[in-house]
Amino acid sequence: MESKGTTENGDKSDKNHLTNLDFYVFMEKNRLWTREMVPIGTLEANTNILKKISNLAKKRHVSWTGRATIDILNENLTPDDVLDAIVSHIEEGREVNKSITRNPPHTGKVIHEMLPVIEEKNYYVKVQLWGGKGGERLIVISAHVPRKGGEDG
Repeated sequence: MESKGTTENGDKSDKNHLTNLDFYVFMEKNRLWTREMVPIGTLEANTNILKKISNLAKKRHVSWTGRATIDILNENLTPDDVLDAIVSHIEEGREVNKSITRNPPHTGKVIHEMLPVIEEKNYYVKVQLWGGKGGERLIVISAHVPRKGGEDG
């Protein structure tokens, strides 16, 4: 990785101080995406993002992808099981990871991944915040038992 990046105010900085945008642009240009995720605890907006996810799940301001719907049907879960687990997971201060989507047509969208416990089993849950103020929703992208080999999608 190049050792220089640009900060929000235009200053040059070393590789340890790249902005998120610089990092994503570098990774995209060089096709260096990995399955590694960034713990959301390292981000400035940590508290607001987690509160937003939790509140939307509590209020049931949620949409489900076809994949997530199939996931919960295959696991014999209800939407409430998953949403209650998301809220508990966040309220307990458990880890939530921030990542970005890598597949078209949604490449580069910010997503949040977690492993909440539902009926004594960990589930891989991937969500995305969608919409603007007043009309924001939580999109549940997937909710399934973690797959072997780490290829959760």
